[in-house]
Amino acid sequence: MEYLIFSIYFIVFIAIIVNGKFFQSTQMSKKILIGLFVIKILFSGFYFAYYKNADRPSDTQRFFTQAKTLYQKSFDNPRQFFNIISNVSFGRQTQSSGIFGIIPEDEIPYGTDYTHESRFVVHLTALLMFFSGPYYLVLLLIYAFFAFCGSVFLYKYFAPQDKKNQVISIIACFMIPSTIFWASGISKEVLFFFFISLTLFVLHQCIYQKWGIKYIVILCLSLAGMMYSKLHLAIIFIPLMFIYIFCYYNNNKWLIKYGCGLFILFIISVVVRFFAYDSYFDIWYAIQYQNNCFIGLEQHLHPDGQTDIYLPFLEDSFLSIFNAIPIALFNVIYYPAIQTTDIYHFFAGMETLLFIGLSINLCIRLFKRKIDNDSLFLLLFCLLSFILIGLCTPNVGALCRYKSVCLPFLFYLSLNTQNSFRPILSHTQNNKQ
Repeated sequence: MEYLIFSIYFIVFIAIIVNGKFFQSTQMSKKILIGLFVIKILFSGFYFAYYKNADRPSDTQRFFTQAKTLYQKSFDNPRQFFNIISNVSFGRQTQSSGIFGIIPEDEIPYGTDYTHESRFVVHLTALLMFFSGPYYLVLLLIYAFFAFCGSVFLYKYFAPQDKKNQVISIIACFMIPSTIFWASGISKEVLFFFFISLTLFVLHQCIYQKWGIKYIVILCLSLAGMMYSKLHLAIIFIPLMFIYIFCYYNNNKWLIKYGCGLFILFIISVVVRFFAYDSYFDIWYAIQYQNNCFIGLEQHLHPDGQTDIYLPFLEDSFLSIFNAIPIALFNVIYYPAIQTTDIYHFFAGMETLLFIGLSINLCIRLFKRKIDNDSLFLLLFCLLSFILIGLCTPNVGALCRYKSVCLPFLFYLSLNTQNSFRPILSHTQNNKQ
């Protein structure tokens, strides 16, 4: 039954890609689109094989198990199911009570708690099971389609205007190995990549065309999706987005405006730190908390102290966090180093060398020409995301997974030759212009 449902969904998704106006508006041929989707599915298969043979249960397997338990709850106790599924608040569910009260404590990893992010993935997966059944491969295909749609949104945001930039955009959006591998499966990375790409696409439609009600509603929903999939990255993105919009309508002195905007945000974060009624809204505490939990998990898994990456244990102070930023950036940029023991780490290491070269090229380009608003917006998002990820992640695999969402932006910014990103318009709209 699982393979039959998988085949049906595969045919349906291919039909949508071939006949959907949204996909046709990319101005890519149907063969290219189908080929890119098949590549995405193949990488989802590698993702499945990688975690199937893992030494310990992964997040994606736990999400599936918990979603399956929740799905079964809809038949055993529908009232409790609806009470659980409606719980999408930003509070924490600690391991002392078990996730949702239906997953045993011993299945919850040491040193972690389940925030809204994990609940969102589990809730969504449980709901999708009403359409897919409790079948892992079918859900992998559905999540692969989500990620593929995210790549299409991002491609339309980059809006390549010639063949050279079209090739660069296709590679950036669809063919970066880490992104198409880690943004697969039942994971927060898939959802965040989908929502950030949708947000960028809709934001450009609003700016370059008009702020219609439809686009504003979609923009708000996609921002909410970002917050529910990866709150810490959404906290970085959303303020930068407002600065970006302000700079677009006041088109000069971008560097000064971004600098002032970030300084104001820093002051606000300091004020919130001292006056917030709940420490959950304190970004500085959140960084320290995640750092301490992740290091505790690594120490639990490696009692001999042989962890993947050195990361200092953050204390509850600004100085502790600022002192760790250089180490955090180095970890994100350098790791994973090339290893021959694991083919996945080997290719990830080769990719790391490539992106180090691209980063150097990007720095040279920034010195040679005036940077535009779009590039500065994406560059600051990548830089701040890398700092945040590096401060909280002492594990190579998690580091690869978390930073994979930013790699398409860095790749495109390093190689594109366009002066601006303008949304791809239909042939009719182009003729009107």
